Amino acid sequence: MKAIKPNHVFFNNNCSLTQYMKSDLYFKIIELNVDIFHFKLKHKEMHVFFQEHCNPAAFLELISTDGQAWFFNSLIPKQTNMWIKGYLAVCREMLVNKYDFFLDQIIHIVLESCYKSQSACQKSLFW
Repeated sequence: MKAIKPNHVFFNNNCSLTQYMKSDLYFKIIELNVDIFHFKLKHKEMHVFFQEHCNPAAFLELISTDGQAWFFNSLIPKQTNMWIKGYLAVCREMLVNKYDFFLDQIIHIVLESCYKSQSACQKSLFW
């Protein structure tokens, strides 16, 4: 069975990971991008390797057709991960099945409240 792999993986330390993994065949078809804000703040233009391999703007499939916006907001996963970390104490001792169930249910509850009230969503997701 052939492995299903993503086309792009966003991770803050992909700039270092890309140098380490550049010869790994598994990652040959996976682009290891960094968040655009990380790229602008952490890397200077003289960092040629990072400009060529980690710059999200170099991948046209990530930019909208008018070139003014991104198809994928890479800050949303960061915000979601920070939100999930709020439940770390509850989940620390859970086995995988219970953790999956808990996460599924808590996300369902929050999304349900988001549909009911936009303000409730903003308060509960970004406290």
